[in-house]
Formats: sequence, structure tokens, C-alpha cells
Amino acid sequence: MAIDGTDDRDEMGVFIEPAAAVLGVTKGQTDHYVSRTQPDGARSGPGDVDLTLYSLRKYMRLATAGNPTVLTVLYAPHDAVLVTTLLGDELREMAPHIASRRASRRFVGYPFLALLGLGTHAFRGNLVAGGLPSYLGCGTAYSW
Repeated sequence: MAIDGTDDRDEMGVFIEPAAAVLGVTKGQTDHYVSRTQPDGARSGPGDVDLTLYSLRKYMRLATAGNPTVLTVLYAPHDAVLVTTLLGDELREMAPHIASRRASRRFVGYPFLALLGLGTHAFRGNLVAGGLPSYLGCGTAYSW
């Protein structure tokens, strides 16, 4: 849920790495890219944009592990998709084959705990004492 004038905008995408990156002949990190309107470590505010792009290999590793954040790419409503390609459409059509039962536990567990105000969060399937991470505002914690 987004409230005009109060929320930042999170954008996420998937790209196919060049062959040189897959073969390991390029230097540096090539499996994801992050761009933010705020500097690293600063909290995003109204009107800010946070863009994260994942290589297809990294995206699939995260998605098949049940990462709820990356799975939203597969299930976002069509009108919320800013740009897509034929390969992107094919990836979204494969959603039922990518999501696992682990994903349902992560999707339901974390926001449920947040709604209950237990001050805990899921970490590798276990509850860890401590508050929600400081970078999660109420809007984010309740947006699943």
C-alpha cells in the first residue's frame, strides 16, 4: 500500500548477465546493482526511489529459497510493472514453478509477527530476539 506524498518507491528488476560475467572473467560484482536517491545508510523518505536489479542467477537463487521480497517481481500486478520484455514475461509465467512452500512461511510469518508487535523477526526459520530492523518503517513492515 502506498500513501501519496509519504512513501518512497521501491523498484526491482532482473537482468541476464553478459557471458564474461558468468564465466568469471570480469572484475567486480556483477550479480546485482543498487541505485538510491539517498546515500547509503540514509533512510529513504517520501519521493525517494530505491532501485535493485538482480542477475537472473542470483534472482533465482533468492526466489527458490523463498525470499519474499524478490518473489514480488513474479506476482506484481501487470499495471505495477514499469518495463518488461518477452523473457521477463516468461519468467513471470513460471511463478508457480519457482515459489516454494518455504516462501509461504516467510510471507506469512514475518508480517504476522510484526502485526502482533512481538518485536521479533524471522531469521533462517528461527525467531531472533530484538526489534524490527531500523530500516523497516511501519509502511514496509505491514505492506506484505
